[in-house]
Amino acid sequence: MSRLMSILPEKALKRFIPLWTGLQNKLSKKSSAANTIRTIMTSMFIVLLNLGTGIICARYLGPVGRGEQSAIMLWPSLLGQLFTLGLQTSVIYNMKKNPQESGNFIYTACLIHLGTSVFITAAGIWFVPVWLSSYSQETVVLAQILMFFAPSVLFTNYLNAVMQGREDFKGFNRRRYLPVVATLIMLLGLALTGHLTPFTSALSYFLPNVPVGIYTVYQLFRVYKTSLKGIVSSVKRLITYGLSSYLIDIVATLTLFMDQVVMVRLMTPTDLGLYLVALSLARMVGIFQNAIAIVLLPKAAGMSKEETISLTMKVFRIASTGTCIIALVLMVISPTALILLYGEKYREATGIIWILLLETALSGAVWVLAQTFMALGKPGKVSLLQAIGLSISIPLLIILVPRFGLTGAACALLAATFVRFCFIMFQFPLSLKVPMPRPVPTQGDLLWFKQKITQRLKSNAT
Repeated sequence: MSRLMSILPEKALKRFIPLWTGLQNKLSKKSSAANTIRTIMTSMFIVLLNLGTGIICARYLGPVGRGEQSAIMLWPSLLGQLFTLGLQTSVIYNMKKNPQESGNFIYTACLIHLGTSVFITAAGIWFVPVWLSSYSQETVVLAQILMFFAPSVLFTNYLNAVMQGREDFKGFNRRRYLPVVATLIMLLGLALTGHLTPFTSALSYFLPNVPVGIYTVYQLFRVYKTSLKGIVSSVKRLITYGLSSYLIDIVATLTLFMDQVVMVRLMTPTDLGLYLVALSLARMVGIFQNAIAIVLLPKAAGMSKEETISLTMKVFRIASTGTCIIALVLMVISPTALILLYGEKYREATGIIWILLLETALSGAVWVLAQTFMALGKPGKVSLLQAIGLSISIPLLIILVPRFGLTGAACALLAATFVRFCFIMFQFPLSLKVPMPRPVPTQGDLLWFKQKITQRLKSNAT
């Protein structure tokens, strides 16, 4: 900090010091604004860390190794998120409704997860050889070994939800970035010593979650008192509410992973590696959209219908325009950036990067517009939206990938996302009885956004 002060001119210091001090004060408080700023900064940090881990794996493993890594890592991640039984949202709901019983709910959910972990581990070990029949026996065995880390995925998502329910965003963000930092360090060590393989790199992603999860459980049990009394009642209340919201979790998880499940079956490891690297670079377009939505949209939950729609429309127009500008810039530099970051071996992936950039921009717009229905208590529309995308993408992948390879996979995702975009746009006049959202920001939108930024800077400076 002192070195920075010596470099900045005096006039800049007069403006910088109040802003820096205000930001520090803001982050030290437990206000919603501080939590939002802290979460955004953590998200940006994690994006950079993931970019680093992705570059290391892509360069040292090559397209074939990167595809094999994805094939063996997929199953613990998929099954660990698929069999939540809705307990993540159920624990938060019951903790808020009966705070004096929070310890019992946390303890009971942990026991249920332990039982579920045994089931998903056994199911994965049985299913992996069936689906990876075209892969080598060594790859299949390694994928089966990694299934023992499925419980860590299950508990990671559950514990993150508990930290959010406790409104401990400092602990929540720490839980998010510490494993990624450890993964980056482990990958660097393996690469420098010549021991980086698809299996060891996969272990680097899963292992750090184990000690972090154990420590989090230990801390929670120190804070909350638990008792075996009333455990039957706790189980009943957790499962009753959890199963009522479980369908949303299932659809969301399948939407996130089903394209990889299908492509692992249909693609060679080389093509899969090329596709995943291009997709990871394209996903960076969504940073701006996600950041502005995190800052502005949480306020919509406590607003009237008219205020909620007005806010989300503004955010949609501004975020979409900003994302399109970023996407256009990346369209120009992405072919060079892809080779520069990941290596010459990934040149073939440059042919689909434009399609994936467009898909990411559209997908981000759908996510922003979907928040309108979430804030207005209509989550069923969002579940239907995800189900529609899933029902379209899977058949298209099965049809297009064998015929057109990488291009077919990218076009299948784009087509499904375009249908989802059209669906959510038409839901405004059909369900909310308001005009369809306009994609281009008005002068009033830009003035409103400028005012929000100015207010935030002033509040940080005071």
